[in-house]
Amino acid sequence: MMASSYRFHLPSSTLHSPRSTPMSNRTELLALLQIDGLGLEQVRWLIDAFGTAAGVFQAGARALSDEGVEPNLAQEIAAVNEDLLWSLTNQLMDYEDTAGVRFVPRGDEVYPQNLMFTDEVPLFLWLRGEPVAEDSRAVAVVGSWRATPRGFSNAELIGMRLAEQGYAVVAGLGDDIDIRALKGARDGAGRGLAVLAGGIEMVPPEQEKLAERVLERGALMSGALRPADYPSRARAGTRDDIIAGLAQAVIVVEAQPEDRGVEMAMRAHNVGRPVLVVKPRHDVPDGNRQLLEMGAAPIEHIGEMFEMLEEAMELFGERERRDDLPDASR
Repeated sequence: MMASSYRFHLPSSTLHSPRSTPMSNRTELLALLQIDGLGLEQVRWLIDAFGTAAGVFQAGARALSDEGVEPNLAQEIAAVNEDLLWSLTNQLMDYEDTAGVRFVPRGDEVYPQNLMFTDEVPLFLWLRGEPVAEDSRAVAVVGSWRATPRGFSNAELIGMRLAEQGYAVVAGLGDDIDIRALKGARDGAGRGLAVLAGGIEMVPPEQEKLAERVLERGALMSGALRPADYPSRARAGTRDDIIAGLAQAVIVVEAQPEDRGVEMAMRAHNVGRPVLVVKPRHDVPDGNRQLLEMGAAPIEHIGEMFEMLEEAMELFGERERRDDLPDASR
């Protein structure tokens, strides 16, 4: 999958006419994200302040300035009108049709429901593939950047067994353990949900075949702003937040202190997901031992893993019934 140089843009215009009819939430959000000088956190803050992405554009320069937006930037936001938004809508639709992807804002009918139960609900995802209802029954399988042969074998076995029991397997597409878990899910004829550390077009060349196999039954996702954004440390953090949020439980196969396996366990804990850690009979990896000492649940055999997962799914369902979803219109 070769990366394109495509980038969305708002055409320059001097039109300042008021908007007369509502646009889609997808277009409004994407338009905000394209404005130079507005970072992702500022976009989130403005949407919280004005209720919706449309509300930000409708607010006017004075109201935006009153919320702390720099005056020139407030004028630029206020200048975006319906003609410009329709232009962006056409660009987005053309790109989605050509690339076979979809821009999915939170609240969209295909936005993953599990992600709505996180403290920082991602504003959007890029999606390739078709989501299904069973994706809510998802388990993340993660671990170190560099794993041992035993770690490879365990990750593949866990991924396969999860798939055979109807769980979707969530993982990244650039780390050893994650890749083996996704391979196992495919061998188990199940769904894999692979989350990228860069844009939706930026599949690592060495993993293109695996990505194609995942797409036969699953989906690729990205939280990067632009489809061709290169992977970075910050985007890898976004990827891992999404992985933790998509799953109802997280399994750490093999970890060393201060590496990604331990980091993923912390992210999962922070969004209220149970953390299960593989505990081999001999030579327990230092990171696994660290997580077990911190209270993570040990997995010593596959049957035990499924017992703990069923309990985790039950607890997640209770939480889902108890908690109100965040406002999907925002």
